[in-house]
Formats: sequence, C-alpha cells, structure tokens
Amino acid sequence: MTGSDWPTAVDGEHASATVQLFGDLDLATAPNLRDHLSRLYARGTRNFVLDSSNVAFVDSVGLSVIVSLYRRCREEAGGLVIKSPSRVMERTLEVAGLYDVLEIAE
Repeated sequence: MTGSDWPTAVDGEHASATVQLFGDLDLATAPNLRDHLSRLYARGTRNFVLDSSNVAFVDSVGLSVIVSLYRRCREEAGGLVIKSPSRVMERTLEVAGLYDVLEIAE
C-alpha cells in the first residue's frame, strides 16, 4: 500500500485530515500508513480523524503507528480521533488499554 491507498480528505490549510483505514493494519501495511501520516504531519496537519470502520485486523505494529501519531499531535496541541471503530479495532484498543486514552467517536 502507498499513501495514495489511504483515502484522505484534508482541509484547505492542512490543519486537519480524515484518513480512511481499512483491511489489516500490520507489519506489512503499517510502514506505509506511518509514512502517509508523517507526510500529512510535515505539511502542518495536527488534527487527525482515523475512520477505522473497515479495519479487519490490527497488530502491535499497526497500533504503534496510531499511538505515535497521538503523541506527536498532543505535543503540538493537536488531536487524534478514532472514528467508527470496527469491532476488531475497538477490541484491540480495549485490550491495549487505549480505549479510554484515545478519543473515540462512534
């Protein structure tokens, strides 16, 4: 997957972006997702919405991309919202102890 494989809507000034996540977030796909999010961040995006309604699987590498983005955004008064988490994403966040840490929007 490349960055263009992650459908993304960005406001005109790059202040916020909504990224559609889908399929597996794992060792194979997480590096490309990390690169895509890093490019958005480098352009000035500090508020992210990750629509995870179509996520089928998340491993620790995929989760680390999300946690890393959360930390970066918090450092610069930005934010991260996990929108419409799939059952798999919801359960992964619960097991990892992140469900009450990250902002979740149904």
